[in-house]
Amino acid sequence: MSPLTNKSFPATTLLSGLCVNKYCFRVLSFNLYFYHTYHIKLTKMKNSIWNGAVALVTGGGSGIGRQLSLAMSKRGTKVIVTDINAENAAKVASECGSGAESFALDVRDAAAFTELVNNIYNKNKSIDFIFNNAGIGIGGETYEIGHQLWDRIIDINIKGVLNGVLAAYPIMVKQGSGHIINTASLAGLGPAPLLAPYSLTKHAVVGLSTSLRIEAVKFGVKVSVLCPSAAIHQIYHRYLGLLTCADFLPHLQDHPIL
Repeated sequence: MSPLTNKSFPATTLLSGLCVNKYCFRVLSFNLYFYHTYHIKLTKMKNSIWNGAVALVTGGGSGIGRQLSLAMSKRGTKVIVTDINAENAAKVASECGSGAESFALDVRDAAAFTELVNNIYNKNKSIDFIFNNAGIGIGGETYEIGHQLWDRIIDINIKGVLNGVLAAYPIMVKQGSGHIINTASLAGLGPAPLLAPYSLTKHAVVGLSTSLRIEAVKFGVKVSVLCPSAAIHQIYHRYLGLLTCADFLPHLQDHPIL
């Protein structure tokens, strides 16, 4: 198909085409008008999704959670920032503006999580987004990692996400709308040597999210899963930042597919 008649091309690409007659000029003008109109409508639609919505973010005191909170607040969303560190949550909420709130929350505490979500719903008459973002990282040689550390990362990264889903999903089903967004990782989509505990939990989050996504459609509820690569935040500095290429090479040599 000619670039001049492919409306998926951006305006800059369309302008690069050579118009040698009136027909070409008309096609180009139409595509530029379509692109401009579609772009404006899409931008308005995206903003309308967030404007006036109510969103809960776990692990919002730093890293990805903080950036999510700030980005939504700029789009008119009422953001409830939660974190196990109450001071960090309050700081981010103040950055978000007067409409934001903050609460201390340990995502491992299912009862506290459910109570908070119910209070948010009762106060605002809806809960539109929940970002189950809180998590930790544990890495190293698997044979050196004890049961206590495995239990800790499973409790936070898997059960913490599950607690959020079980708290918000019934409300979203009842109201016939809502969006659950769970933070996994690139490590949840493939093998991650020296990060076996972390990879285990993120694979579980991916499995939960993709399965629930299909189940929730009939109720008007959306489910998404974020799979970012290494982001420069506390988990990176505490765990991944301590690992070097030399740590990974012995594992990669036997598995070139990685």
